[in-house]
Amino acid sequence: MNIYKNKKTYIQFYNGSFRRSSARGRFNSRLVSRLLIVFLMVMGFLCSFAGGFSANAAFQYKPVEAHISFDCKKTDGVEAASYQISIKSETESAPIPEKDVVTVDSSGKGEFVVKITEPGNYKYLLYQIKGSNKNIKYDETKYDVHVNVVSSENGELTYSVSVTFADTDDKPESVNFQNVSVGSERSTEAPPAKIDVPDNTVPTDKKQAKITTGDEAKIVLAVIIAVFAFAGVITIIKSKKELTGESN
Repeated sequence: MNIYKNKKTYIQFYNGSFRRSSARGRFNSRLVSRLLIVFLMVMGFLCSFAGGFSANAAFQYKPVEAHISFDCKKTDGVEAASYQISIKSETESAPIPEKDVVTVDSSGKGEFVVKITEPGNYKYLLYQIKGSNKNIKYDETKYDVHVNVVSSENGELTYSVSVTFADTDDKPESVNFQNVSVGSERSTEAPPAKIDVPDNTVPTDKKQAKITTGDEAKIVLAVIIAVFAFAGVITIIKSKKELTGESN
């Protein structure tokens, strides 16, 4: 056995293996470095996203409930009746009320509740649904309800409610519906003016009677005058005849 030759071969084999092992080690180090960079980039992105989500969550608004009140007045002459008041959103982004129709029995107050989660100016239409009772004339008044919602620095919401007659800027004293029973509507015409008649004024029928009595008196007087005139004519004729007879 040639020990020297075998040793040389071993040394050459060992050196080759060492070089291959070194090259493989450098490749693995580069791969690990690149994977580490990718991992750090992914983690940075996730941390920034999580931080943004936390920031948004920290400034999330606390919901507030807005109350919109109204009043149904008692209907005179109607013992028992119920009325339906409705609300409808006029703004596309306006929150939907918990109920869109509230029923009030006979008379009394009612309200709509709207849960609001964001600031804004929301408009609603408030009106009464016409009922089927033919003995009642239903109030057809409509109201525009404006709910203005603002936020504070700590994310709390506050609201205010303003009401106008529908499609106008006129503000009512209160939001109410006054229904009336048929036949009990108050007349809008002014009552006829009272004419004071003096005590010495003769009624029309008595005046007519007086006029008739006067005409009859004139007729009688005319007849009397005619009789006297006829008698005078007869007297004159007889006197002429007597004078003529004496002269012959």
